This record gives sequence, structure tokens and C-alpha cells, in this order.
Amino acid sequence: MSTATVKTMAADAAETGMHAARRAITRRCRDVENLRDSAAYRVRRAPLLAVSGAFAGGIIVALGLNRFARGRRMRGEFGEW
Repeated sequence: MSTATVKTMAADAAETGMHAARRAITRRCRDVENLRDSAAYRVRRAPLLAVSGAFAGGIIVALGLNRFARGRRMRGEFGEW
């Protein structure tokens, strides 16, 4: 193979990869938009369920962070207060 052929093959491969990456990014952007629209639709249909789900998620995150902080405090990683 000549140098020109190898360069052409490399350029074609790079161009194909860029095209695939652009397609993937475009598809993910559409998926995010659809997810946002779906979430808005579900909140409109069942607002109490959405608020209670957010509340429960917040409680779970707070308990997890509290447990993490408590473990670090017990090991003495925070130092003096």
C-alpha cells in the first residue's frame, strides 16, 4: 500500500467516526428532550405522586449523606469542630 492510500483510509475512518459521534449526540439530545416532556406529562397527570416521589428521594439522599458523614466523624476524619 502506498502512503497516499493509507492516508486516505485514515481520513475516511476519522470522518466515519465523527459522523457516528454526531449522530449519537443528536440522538441523545432528542432522548433527553423526550424524557423531559414525559416527566412534565406525568407531573401534570399525577402531581401528588410526583411530589411524594421527590420527597422520598430527598429523604433517601439525606439519610445516605448522614450515614456517610457519621462514619467519617467516627473515624476522626473531620478533626475538631
